[in-house]
Amino acid sequence: MNERYGYSQYQINSNPVLTYLKVGQANAVSRFTLRKRTYLSDRAIRQAIHDLREQGIPIISSSDANSKGYYLAETNEEARHYISETRSRALKLLNTSNKVAIGFFSRNQITMDEG
Repeated sequence: MNERYGYSQYQINSNPVLTYLKVGQANAVSRFTLRKRTYLSDRAIRQAIHDLREQGIPIISSSDANSKGYYLAETNEEARHYISETRSRALKLLNTSNKVAIGFFSRNQITMDEG
């Protein structure tokens, strides 16, 4: 299961969330279940998932009614879909941030470097 991605036992043991994630959307685990199994807070679960993703571990989140939760990508298509969605959200945030910066700094006649 987790060995498929070549994780060492150290990586699995150092992040308790990874222990409970399974491969494939049908095996998605909800944050509620992760909280019960790991005794971590909701915030700690989200941070652990973020940290694992930062290491390149393909953790996918699903909001489908039949398989809501987190799981390890089983297919290239699942990973590509996650990457595409994440990039799209990032670009939207960057676009919004740029609009706010332009609006704010043009009214105040200062640049971001001066603040």
